[in-house]
Amino acid sequence: RAARIVSDGRGVAATFDGPARALECAVVVSRLLRDARREHRIGLHTGEVSLEGGSLNGTAMAIASDVAEHAGNGEVLASRTVNDLVAGSGIALRDRGEFALRSIGQDWHLFQVAP
Repeated sequence: RAARIVSDGRGVAATFDGPARALECAVVVSRLLRDARREHRIGLHTGEVSLEGGSLNGTAMAIASDVAEHAGNGEVLASRTVNDLVAGSGIALRDRGEFALRSIGQDWHLFQVAP
């Protein structure tokens, strides 16, 4: 269940009480958008966020945005942090390699979430 959902007109951001629930939601949302033939890219990261003026902010939000930028149409990508935290949960993630994340100036492994 999403704790907070906000939209800035360009996209939607949501917070969850755990990375597994965020992944499960992302897969469902992606499937619905794909069925409706809507283009979309979903990026997931977990970390601290702040709510300022109705917007979700912080490094975790910037990283999630960077992750989404590397996703292809209809793809759900997750950061290595999410991958590490859901280990052993039965959620299938596939290593997609290293990508440059502008928000932190580092290359990170990103993982594709199985549809």
